[in-house]
Amino acid sequence: MANFSMKADFGRWHALSESSPGLPAYVRTIVYAPGVRHAKLEDSKNPGSGYARRTLDFGRGDSWRINRQEIDMYISPPDLPIPIFPNASKLIWDGKWVLRSCLSQYGVHSSKVTLDTILRFLRQLPRIQDVRFINFTGLTVNDACIILNALPPLVHLRFNTTLVKSNTAGSLPILSTAKVSILQSVCFDSSDIIMMDPYTLENADWFVDYLLSARGVTVVPLQTLICTNAAFTSEAFIRLLDATSSTLTQVTLRATPERDFWLNIGSVFGPTGKTPLINLVHLHIRTIDRFTNDLKLEISWAVSALRHLHAPNLQYLTITALLYNLDPTDIFDEGNFGWREICDDIPRRLPALQQFIWVWSDQCDGRLDVKENAQESMHRALGRIPQFSVEWKQHIEY
Repeated sequence: MANFSMKADFGRWHALSESSPGLPAYVRTIVYAPGVRHAKLEDSKNPGSGYARRTLDFGRGDSWRINRQEIDMYISPPDLPIPIFPNASKLIWDGKWVLRSCLSQYGVHSSKVTLDTILRFLRQLPRIQDVRFINFTGLTVNDACIILNALPPLVHLRFNTTLVKSNTAGSLPILSTAKVSILQSVCFDSSDIIMMDPYTLENADWFVDYLLSARGVTVVPLQTLICTNAAFTSEAFIRLLDATSSTLTQVTLRATPERDFWLNIGSVFGPTGKTPLINLVHLHIRTIDRFTNDLKLEISWAVSALRHLHAPNLQYLTITALLYNLDPTDIFDEGNFGWREICDDIPRRLPALQQFIWVWSDQCDGRLDVKENAQESMHRALGRIPQFSVEWKQHIEY
């Protein structure tokens, strides 16, 4: 692994490649994290100082604040060129401090954090296939697309905490057809992938536009799609499913409380969706990740997906929900969601189903009555489906 966070890292690899030219060929993983390690080192010297603390305040004009200004966040010093890493296949990008448009007024070295230096760095990684973007921030949509275009054809692409600002004008860069041809998995994980305005959360439809921009491309060969709190509009998500429906085998979705789309997921799997997910084998539906007193609202969107989903080869269906000392008995009464009709209809829409598991994240503080009531009411509602079962887990990775 080669970690590039501080200027010393670039100097070290420059020297190593000069003395041992064959060494870079043994590196398989590149970590690109300008300033992150320096901030952690400073925090370790003075615990609790909050050196690396960053706050975002949507109510203030000076929304980004940093406790100190001097952060060693070089990303590709021109006087210390790094070697080509010919066999590196994985890139982990942690751009916590790459906020060039947000931080310039606060004296952070924004002149070092430019699109040109980022592209110079990426040119040294000709065989990257697996990219994870953490804190993909401080960029316009146009910048983000240029960076994606600078990468070689990818097999796996993952976004975690992505804040991208909408362009004021202009069209997006066009994706090359070759770069779409081998893409197997896309993941929008944990935090929202959004276009960021200090006061308004918009959507990430730009990524769908970019992905489908390649000339003549109507099918994207994705096999795995994970969207947890991804802020797409239903129209964009339908376009994405239409383009991937013939190849998708695994899908994970989690609701976003700020998005009505996720609470009306039936519009995606229902009549407005053009094509059934003909090769889908695994589907994992997660309910809204928040504390709530409205459990019915929590699971309504999952039930809507269950009611409308058409996947003739689906074998494994999992619904995961959180239970915080709320008795779900009433939710599984026939009058709420029409469970009998759902049970009768599932064999028609999901004829290959082998396993249907409803997983509760157990936050009941040991209240056995809540668990027993839930178990009994759920089997009463869904027990007519032979493949149905209920599981309880203390900790679930959301």
